[in-house]
Amino acid sequence: MEPAFYQNDVVLLFMHKRMSLKSGQCVVINHSYYGPLIKRVHSIDPSGCFFLISDHPAGLSHEDIGACEPSQLIGRVWFRLGRLPTRS
Repeated sequence: MEPAFYQNDVVLLFMHKRMSLKSGQCVVINHSYYGPLIKRVHSIDPSGCFFLISDHPAGLSHEDIGACEPSQLIGRVWFRLGRLPTRS
């Protein structure tokens, strides 16, 4: 999700069972193949499935990620708290 988020960033999530999503919001999902991902909502279809995009041009495309089910949603990114220190 660079440049919005970088590896080791700590984010605060908004989590609610009936969370409504809008295009452009950043979310965290649990993808069946890629694992936890922070991505931006691209579009939402009438059935509630949503498609995600990456901010980074070399990141995963919405074709790579595929349609996401609401059950995969962990939360909506509410705030970036900072970055964890890296070990040297």
